[in-house]
Amino acid sequence: MMLRFITLLACASVAATAASASLARVPVFGGCTSKVRLRPRAILFACADGNFFATGLRWTRWDGREATAVGVGRQNDCTPNCAAGHFHSYSLAVRLSAPLVCAGTDEFSRVAWRFVKAAPRAVPRWGSESFSCRWRKVRPR
Repeated sequence: MMLRFITLLACASVAATAASASLARVPVFGGCTSKVRLRPRAILFACADGNFFATGLRWTRWDGREATAVGVGRQNDCTPNCAAGHFHSYSLAVRLSAPLVCAGTDEFSRVAWRFVKAAPRAVPRWGSESFSCRWRKVRPR
C-alpha cells in the first residue's frame, strides 16, 4: 500500500513539473508595443500611425505554435485625410505564429489578419506583419 502511494506521488510530481514547464514556454505577443501580453484583447497593426487595429479579441487557441482569435478590426478610411478620417468596424480573424525567444521570453513574431466578411474599400482582404527581436529592441538569447 505504501509503495503504491509513493508511486502515485512520484507520478503526480512528474506530471506537475511537466505541466509547469509547458506553461513557462507558452509564447506571449508584443507586436508594436513594448509590453508583451498573453491573450491581448487588442492588437495594433499599423504601428506608425495607429490607423488599423483589432479590439474585442476572443482567443480560441493559444499554444506553443500559434494562437487564433476573432474580433473587430477598426480601419481609418483616411477621407479626406487620415487626421480627418473616420474609423469603420469589420469582422476580423487573427493568427499569431512564428515563436522565437527574445531576451529569454518566448514571443510570437508574426501576426496575420483576414477580414471575415466585408473588407475596407481599397484594402487587401488579408495581411501580415513580422516583429523580430531587433525590431522590438530586445536581444535574442
